[in-house]
Amino acid sequence: MSAFVAANIDRFVTIGISLPTAPKIGRLYFDISTSPAKLYVCLQAGTWTLVSTALGSHITQDIFHPTAGTTVFVLSHTPISGSVSVYTNGILQDSSVDYTFSGHTVTLAVATVSGDTVIISYLY
Repeated sequence: MSAFVAANIDRFVTIGISLPTAPKIGRLYFDISTSPAKLYVCLQAGTWTLVSTALGSHITQDIFHPTAGTTVFVLSHTPISGSVSVYTNGILQDSSVDYTFSGHTVTLAVATVSGDTVIISYLY
């Protein structure tokens, strides 16, 4: 586990018995008041989405080191609807502004520059 992840995991993952109010995009919440525990993710500011029903699926990420000017990224698998998170150089992108998604293709609104890393996480 990288030092960044170890130092910041508490900022993105919460464990408890009631959903926190006003979640931020990208946050995870494990509800341990149920058996089995339920997993929620914030895909849209202020809203939790239950994803534990999809836990039988696979969680993966595709990592790209594109050339300058790249906007289109073809994923290895077809994601479950609502499960895509796109990060450019570690910054979570906003699906309503920064990219579009269709089928198994993500298209960035702004082209990459040399040295960028694009990571796309999703369930399939």
